[in-house]
Amino acid sequence: MSVSTLLAAVMPAFILVAGLAVDGAARLSAQRRAQVAAAAGARAATDEAATSRLQGSSGDARAIAEATDTARGYGAADVEVSIGPDRRVRVSTTATSDTVFLGLIGIDRFTVTGRAEADLRQG
Repeated sequence: MSVSTLLAAVMPAFILVAGLAVDGAARLSAQRRAQVAAAAGARAATDEAATSRLQGSSGDARAIAEATDTARGYGAADVEVSIGPDRRVRVSTTATSDTVFLGLIGIDRFTVTGRAEADLRQG
């Protein structure tokens, strides 16, 4: 077996392994960013709701706006915030990460999500 044949057989496997390592790490980093953005948004919503309650209003609209702005500030591409009848704020974020090596096999981008919930306590 010649060296060029061996190289031709091993090179695709090497590219795949490098792609999984580099692009996998980028995906995990994007996942962490999405989760941190969701958690920060939920925390911001509880802080804003508490401030509004001290001023005599429910503050739900302001809490949702604050959660959205905070999560976007952490780099989330898409943010969904809701406050349920159980007085829990739910924040869902989406982030993307472009690939470096895996684009060679048609995987150009990863999309990841983060989710967080927090209680909006009364009184």
